[in-house]
Amino acid sequence: MTAHISNTQMEKFCARVLPAPETTALAEHISDCSSCQLQFHQTFQRRRNYAPVRIDLSPEVWFGDDHLEYEQMVGLVKNTLDREELEMINVHLEICAQCSEDLSKFREFVRQIEPAIRASHSQ
Repeated sequence: MTAHISNTQMEKFCARVLPAPETTALAEHISDCSSCQLQFHQTFQRRRNYAPVRIDLSPEVWFGDDHLEYEQMVGLVKNTLDREELEMINVHLEICAQCSEDLSKFREFVRQIEPAIRASHSQ
């Protein structure tokens, strides 16, 4: 991208409503163009009504959107996860009711089918 970003594009970029490829292209341009960096800063500040920006690097924010995958639930049930992954998952479970509920249902399902699995392996 050689042209500067239009005001309309910048508004959409700051509102996060552009398709991913366009967002990526604009972000790359902004990172290389001091004029568009200034425009981004001004647009971003105006959209926030000039409120101070707060950056939160807490684990809850970092892992808040990383929902559990099936393999992670299996690892939790079988107690096979390494310490680091277990810590990240536990942080997520503290703030994500949906994953906590999914894990609880999965554990109950495993508990219910465990006798049938044992019986099939002993034959």
